Amino acid sequence: MTTEQHVFHYASQAHNNHFVFEQFADKSEASKTQPSKLLLEKLADIDFPTIEAFRDEFLLIADSSFGQGWVFLVESADKSLRIVKCNNDGTPYYYGKNQSLDFNGSADEASYEYLNGLKKLAAQDQKDFSLPILGINLWDTAFIEDYGATGKAEYLENAWKSINWNVP
Repeated sequence: MTTEQHVFHYASQAHNNHFVFEQFADKSEASKTQPSKLLLEKLADIDFPTIEAFRDEFLLIADSSFGQGWVFLVESADKSLRIVKCNNDGTPYYYGKNQSLDFNGSADEASYEYLNGLKKLAAQDQKDFSLPILGINLWDTAFIEDYGATGKAEYLENAWKSINWNVP
């Protein structure tokens, strides 16, 4: 497994980067697009009555994240939506590799329970059919050259304004 970890790392990073770049357009073009009615209905189902409410939560999670990683809006197998933060080279496609917990610090009880839940899913050979719908790159290399070390919030705002909601 260790010999294959570097393959996962590069493949996950390449795919995440490609996925994120595919959803962006020039701001003038992106401003002409809007989320689909179905997406808005699904967001309302998870307590986001408006796209602005979702945007605020999505960008808050992204901005308050420490270190490198990604934030995705993911559709689960049951068609429900959820926000997934992936640390480092995590992937939104498989719970066992999404690296949503940061083990560089202490873990609270909720994190411990979440980890135990993942272990149970893995022990049951539970499949994960999650699909990302939207993503944002949180690696500092995505913003530091253009926005500086303290420019993450501005980068996230500009990234949001560049989303092409018409990407299939």
